[in-house]
Amino acid sequence: MMQVFVTGATGLVGSFVVKQLLKGDHTIKALRRPGNPLKMADEFAHDVQWIEGDLDDIALLTKEMEGCQAVVHAAALVSFDPADHDKLFQVNLEGTKNMLNAALAQQQKPIFCYVSSVAALAVKPGKTVLNETAFGDAETVYSPYGKSKFLAELELFRAEAEGLPVFAVNPSMVMGPGYAGQGSTALLSYATSRKFFTPTGLMNYVDVRDVAKLVVQFLAEPTTWGKRYIASAGNIPYPEFFAKVASLSGVKAPRYPVGLVLSGLGWRFSAMAALFTGKRPMLTKQSARAAMRRVTYKSENLPKVLPDFRFIPLAETLPWALLGIRNQV
Repeated sequence: MMQVFVTGATGLVGSFVVKQLLKGDHTIKALRRPGNPLKMADEFAHDVQWIEGDLDDIALLTKEMEGCQAVVHAAALVSFDPADHDKLFQVNLEGTKNMLNAALAQQQKPIFCYVSSVAALAVKPGKTVLNETAFGDAETVYSPYGKSKFLAELELFRAEAEGLPVFAVNPSMVMGPGYAGQGSTALLSYATSRKFFTPTGLMNYVDVRDVAKLVVQFLAEPTTWGKRYIASAGNIPYPEFFAKVASLSGVKAPRYPVGLVLSGLGWRFSAMAALFTGKRPMLTKQSARAAMRRVTYKSENLPKVLPDFRFIPLAETLPWALLGIRNQV
């Protein structure tokens, strides 16, 4: 049994990591921004010790990590909006640096799990199947979000060189019952809102319960440390994915595939509309490019350490995720 310090416990991935840890009778200290709602954490809100603070407060992080045998850093900003460029690096890079330095400051070094993303992997021309070795340089990462996660992983393995036991989990699109319009749940929200257009790329997906299981299993097994692990159950063309969601939701599936030209026009129109409305653009250059890509993520490291691990199939994940989508109140 361990005491674990968790960030992002009020989000989709972090909340399921906490649930999985509690099944093993671990004790949890969870960082929470002041005023951040606990709705995603309502099942376990009274079972963890909440620490109000921010990733910028390295003194607080250092103090609250004392006595913890493990750290799971799942807090992150996921955005493809150019307006969030600086905030992405502040939260995802600088926040991770602070977490790592706080862990390094401990007399007894905790095992540190960083929840990264496949967006941190390098995409090179002609490469359609990417594994954990697709980790090159910041210029080969296709979005500012991915670059912020890539640079954070460099910090992770810098901390390993300084004596911290670490590993990274790189999920693809995480599917689960989050809040409508937020994070990965935004894709499900879009798919159930009777839209006319669909991108033509491949969507790689993973059930949030599988991500949580992997994090907790890796924490307990020292032979898995020191590596990054892609967590992706499979992939599906976006038109087929939207058709499945539409069928489950009782709505019409998008009918018109969007090619490169229409995609380019779409994000430009969305950006122009945002200038007049003051609202965030529904489509950005980065999100449009991501939805057009036909890349498969396949772990090379996971089968070596957990050869019997089987991902939850999409046919089981989708109905569960759709049933659990919550509306903001």
